[in-house]
Amino acid sequence: MPAADVENNVERTVHVRQPVGQPVGDFPVKEIVLAERGCRTVAVPPDGGPVEQNDIVGHGPNIGGFNGLEQCIGAGCAIVPVMSIHAAVKSVARHAVDAILPPCCLSCGEVVSAGGAVCPECWNGIDFISEPYCACCGLPFAYDAGPDGLCGACVSQAPAFGRARSAMVYNDVGRNLILAFKHADRTDAAPVWGEWLARAGAEILAEADALVPVPLHRRRLISRRYNQAALICFALGRVSGIPVLVDALVRVRPTPSQGRMNRRQREDNVRGAFAVRDPVRDRIAGSRIVLVDDVLTTGATLAACARAAESPCCRCGRTDARAGYPDGVGESTSVLGRGSE
Repeated sequence: MPAADVENNVERTVHVRQPVGQPVGDFPVKEIVLAERGCRTVAVPPDGGPVEQNDIVGHGPNIGGFNGLEQCIGAGCAIVPVMSIHAAVKSVARHAVDAILPPCCLSCGEVVSAGGAVCPECWNGIDFISEPYCACCGLPFAYDAGPDGLCGACVSQAPAFGRARSAMVYNDVGRNLILAFKHADRTDAAPVWGEWLARAGAEILAEADALVPVPLHRRRLISRRYNQAALICFALGRVSGIPVLVDALVRVRPTPSQGRMNRRQREDNVRGAFAVRDPVRDRIAGSRIVLVDDVLTTGATLAACARAAESPCCRCGRTDARAGYPDGVGESTSVLGRGSE
């Protein structure tokens, strides 16, 4: 058979066109043409041009540099997503660790599908706080008292902070979540708290200049090895993009645990226990500060921090309280759990 006839009878690769559900960015991409070429997948313009003439982006050693990517973008190409080596190694390592140490529920310890998650049963037991609630301290109401409605405690004695918001009620599941995070080294829960608090305190965060965690005394910090409020604060800062001043406040004297104290005892316990560090006085002066703590019960701790931040030698524009654990503070404060009075 003549060579010309042989060439004409060679089977040619069929280009397979696959529709794309969503365009890549704002590019007017209607379809992607995939073709095998040296064990690579390449992207071509939507004009139906030959794949062989569009050696731009692909997998493997010829993945295409920035110049090729710019050419592809300029031509309106569809780019096939490629997992980077770093992402692939990270994914493999994560699955390997999960196989050896399965991720557990942040509350009850049952095995869950991914780290930093809560099992369905515990999730159903979480009582997230939403409106209606007290316009000042965020205490949830059983009925709508209006946008400016206040609880009895805030009416009888206005708190030292402007507003407080909590993510959840301190019920059985909430208590397990908080105590595990606070005393059982479940620091992997911090990113979850950051997301929950960002939702609960969105109105306060929108006006905030900085986030400040309620500090631990150095003795308790050494024994616990971490400040749970600071971990929450950093997680909240990553979600909200608000700067974190982790060392703005200092606890100048140790204070006993307040778990079994009433309101007056709590107020006496933390009175004068906090101060603003000298290096940050000028930085926070006139700023709107959001104090972050783990639990809000009577607001005594947050109020003490707010008074320190608003002292004559260091007056903030406003201090708010928001979060959801037993003690909160400020005009923009965050707390993880809301405790009972």
